[in-house]
Amino acid sequence: MKASHPGHRVCMSTGFPPSMDSGGYLVMLEELWRQKVDQIVVLSMAYHDDVPADTVHALTSRHACTDTALMNRVMRAHEDLALIEDAIDRIKDGTYGICGSCGRPIGVEWLNATPYARDCPGCCLSQIPWQPADAPSTAGSPAIAS
Repeated sequence: MKASHPGHRVCMSTGFPPSMDSGGYLVMLEELWRQKVDQIVVLSMAYHDDVPADTVHALTSRHACTDTALMNRVMRAHEDLALIEDAIDRIKDGTYGICGSCGRPIGVEWLNATPYARDCPGCCLSQIPWQPADAPSTAGSPAIAS
């Protein structure tokens, strides 16, 4: 008889199906966390190396576009890091794999594709604003703050 994975008892005690090995997801998320931290360091160093010291010059330099793109990537990496840390906390709390919106199981396929997903595919899709294909375009219209 094959010995069960140490995380198997954890996933059974939290109500996850035996096929969902939360220990395996923890290892995957911890590796994603390390990669994301490395990415933030590299992007931050690139940003600070490329930014001219004079703020006025930075706003008018040819590097301003590159600097903005780098800063946007740094900010996105920080957002991803927060999502990964939240998923690790959910594993430790025993709520990983449960949709934060509807309370149903998220599903192994969805978690394999996006291991830090907080919501199931149905809830994620219901949060996307829907607009019929024949609706008039809002391009050029002022954005509405929500």
